Order: sequence, then C-alpha cells, then structure tokens
Amino acid sequence: MATGCASFDEFCRNVDAFLKLSDQSKDGWQRSTFEDSSHQLTPYMVKKNVLRHSVTSQREVIPDTNTVLSTEDSTEDQLVEDDTGTAAAEKTLTESSSEFHQYEYHIVYSSSYSVPVLYFTACKSDGKLLSLDEVWQAIPEYYQTRLQHQRWTFITQQEHPYLGRPFFQLHPCHTADLMHAVLPQGTDSTKRSNYLVTWLSSVGPVVGLSLPLVYSQLCNNDR
Repeated sequence: MATGCASFDEFCRNVDAFLKLSDQSKDGWQRSTFEDSSHQLTPYMVKKNVLRHSVTSQREVIPDTNTVLSTEDSTEDQLVEDDTGTAAAEKTLTESSSEFHQYEYHIVYSSSYSVPVLYFTACKSDGKLLSLDEVWQAIPEYYQTRLQHQRWTFITQQEHPYLGRPFFQLHPCHTADLMHAVLPQGTDSTKRSNYLVTWLSSVGPVVGLSLPLVYSQLCNNDR
C-alpha cells in the first residue's frame, strides 16, 4: 500500500477512533453503514445540520448628475458621461444580505483510489440546494485563489455511491499525493497517526468543515 493511501481496514480503525472522540465531545458525527449485494456492511461517517453563515454583497449604482468629479474625487464614485457629454458622478452603494446555509457531510471510503472521500450537500434556508457556483462563492478567498485553476475538478457533483442521489464531492484524485507529502515515510499503517483526521483537517476547511482540537490527540507522533 502506497504511503499516501489507506487500506479499508485502516479506514475502519480510524472511523472507530474518530467516532469515539466525537461521541465524547458531542461533535455530532454519526456512523452509518451500507450493505452491498454480498451483504457486506461498509461503514461511513455522517454529520448533519451544519449551519454556515453566508454573506453576499450586492452593488447598486445610483447616478448623481449634480456633481462633476475631478480626478481627485473618491474612488467610491465613478466617472460617467451623461447625455451632454459631461462627466457626472455615479454613487455606488453596497448592500449585504445575510443568511445561513445548511450543510451535510459524508465521509466514504473509495476502494478505487484507496482513500477516504468527502461528499456534501448544501442548501439555503428555504431548502433550495446551492449550485456549484454558489458553493464556490462560499469557499474562503484564500482557497479560491489557490484552487482557481482546479475549480471544475477539485469539487464536482457526483452521485453518492450508497444513496444514489446527487452530492458534491471533493475529488479524490489528488488525495494520495497530498497525504504522501504529509504522512511520515516508511511508517507501518497500523502504527501511524490517524489518517482520517490528518486528511480531514487538511481538506475540510475548504468547504467549511473544521475539526475541534480534541481530535489532535489521534495525530500524535508515530508510536
């Protein structure tokens, strides 16, 4: 097994340890299971009803034909030409609207990539699902800048492998490379720090999923 990957057995061990701490700290994660055609039960993790505060800005331009601007006027105003060709002021007002978006997160093991995968849904207060563009607008600017060239491949909309309905997905194609760079080299997977916590603390904040410090006790140096 490559350093950046995790076996299914390791994933299951990590889930057990993670959920034990979640229960103790009342962090809200729950265990779900999927039964396949051979009646094998596969665990995955679910966290529901996570509220994220969203602020959107709307700019409204109001012509002010009574004022002629010089080049030294405030940058909050813009120069436009009226019907007479005179430079007039346009006052720009910014209005902010605020609401909460509700997220649901699922962590599922991918046997194809040998890594965990984060699936999530997001909806507005009226129950309407967010579009991919709206999901990107909710991502912190720091991550938007870093991921701008991967925006159509880093987050994609896929059918949930167990539920059969559309979810957003953090695509797992780069997970092994990320974890190879983060995890100690040459460490037995049965002894290394909790892969699941290390991975989730790295990618979760992109979509508003941050871990409380209590989980850091699962990521001590290799024992």
